[in-house]
Order: sequence, then structure tokens, then C-alpha cells
Amino acid sequence: MFIRASIAEVIEQTGSISLLTDGERREHPETQPQVADSEIHANPVEAFNASLRWRNAAFRRKTNTYAKSRQDLQRTLDIYWLVHNFVRAHFTTKVVPAVKLGILEVGLSWFQLLT
Repeated sequence: MFIRASIAEVIEQTGSISLLTDGERREHPETQPQVADSEIHANPVEAFNASLRWRNAAFRRKTNTYAKSRQDLQRTLDIYWLVHNFVRAHFTTKVVPAVKLGILEVGLSWFQLLT
């Protein structure tokens, strides 16, 4: 019998990341191996959650129209993801994230996104 599992679940169960790499665990060169608890902040996550609630009516509980099923809620999250990464300039960098990463040369407009 075949059981479907994500790669993350298999890695967690086996403790091996050799499915994705040659077995070595690589991290960004500037990553510090040990981070003190006093240096861990939830501010970026809280800012993202606040932005998501502010922009998505289903998370503000203003309407249940799109939150009646997981599929409809996922659809609103997908649209939010597209706008966040490909249309709207980031507050800090003043650049669309996809442009900053080199995925696009210029951010998309709403018209380009919807056509």
C-alpha cells in the first residue's frame, strides 16, 4: 500500500536530508549556528499576520463569503501571495520582492496579473 507523504515529513521521520542534497546540511554563510533566545523576535511574523488580516476580509471576519470552505479561503490566500510577491512594492526595500530576487525585471500591474 502506498502512503502519500511530503518530502518534509519523510525528512522529519528519517532525520536525513539526503533526498534534497548530497547529505550535507548547508546554510547561508552569514547564518550563526546558535541564536540566543533574547535575539528571537516574532515581529516580522506578527507584521505579516496583521497585513494579512487587514487585506483579507475573511481573516477580519467581516464576511464569511470566501471562508466557507478551505478551497475558497486558499484562493484568497493565493491571490494575497501573488499581490504580495509580484505586484506590491515592499515597505522596507521599496521594490517588488520578485524584482529584488531577480525573478522579474519589473513588478506586475493589476492588469497584467489579471489578464
